Amino acid sequence: MTDALTRLPDTYRLLSVFSGVPLRPHAALEAAGLRVPVTDPRDPQDPGKAPLSDHHRYLLRHLSAETGRIRWVTWGPSGPGYVLTGHGELALDVYHQRYGPAHARRHGPALAEVVTRNRLRDELLQVLEARRSGV
Repeated sequence: MTDALTRLPDTYRLLSVFSGVPLRPHAALEAAGLRVPVTDPRDPQDPGKAPLSDHHRYLLRHLSAETGRIRWVTWGPSGPGYVLTGHGELALDVYHQRYGPAHARRHGPALAEVVTRNRLRDELLQVLEARRSGV
């Protein structure tokens, strides 16, 4: 899972894995990193075999029935599943425009501090170079 995906709210994490190819609920939740995949199909205690949580059901219901951002279809190469609708695509675009990387909080020092450090480094390098050349 990408680091960018983990920073999204759960609704948009789930919405971002859908496309025009039908995706089953469990597969979508796994792709969004909201559910662990089945690691041992023979183990009845495998965490990936747990039923969908209320939160997962709510997310799917919210995206499909309440907002119409995904839709259940019966066709597809792997059978029926949810697909992204035009409303869902627009919601993702609006979210990324509003909260995308350009609006994210910076991690690390302020840009003014970086500029000051670089200027001091350059001045120090000039002094050292001048001493080495004997000027």
